[in-house]
Amino acid sequence: MKLLADESVDGALVDWLRTEGHDVSYVAEFSPAMSDEGVLRTAWEDGRAVLTADLDFGEMVFRQRLLSTGIVLLRYRAQLQRQRLALFSNHWHRIVPRIEGSFIVATNTRIRIRPLPLGQGPEAA
Repeated sequence: MKLLADESVDGALVDWLRTEGHDVSYVAEFSPAMSDEGVLRTAWEDGRAVLTADLDFGEMVFRQRLLSTGIVLLRYRAQLQRQRLALFSNHWHRIVPRIEGSFIVATNTRIRIRPLPLGQGPEAA
């Protein structure tokens, strides 16, 4: 899976994804302080889904209709990084097959999956 992790994502999650064999670009490593629009545009151009904890991405794809291959929004309430990583790694097997063409919200207790607006997702590329 090709992903672009926003700066709002824990580095430990990025490291875990890479050890699992995923191709992850991390904004904190190549362009700190990149705008949200820049993140979304870069992900679209590179064919990557966005991994973020920033609520603004929902606004951008649903109201502004900016293009996205897929978005995973992490809304974990766990205070400790290791707790967030445990939640994420437990959810990942259910998330990964549904990312393309979806807006996914992962919380402590559930995963919500909503299709992206028409004209987005892998078929739009």
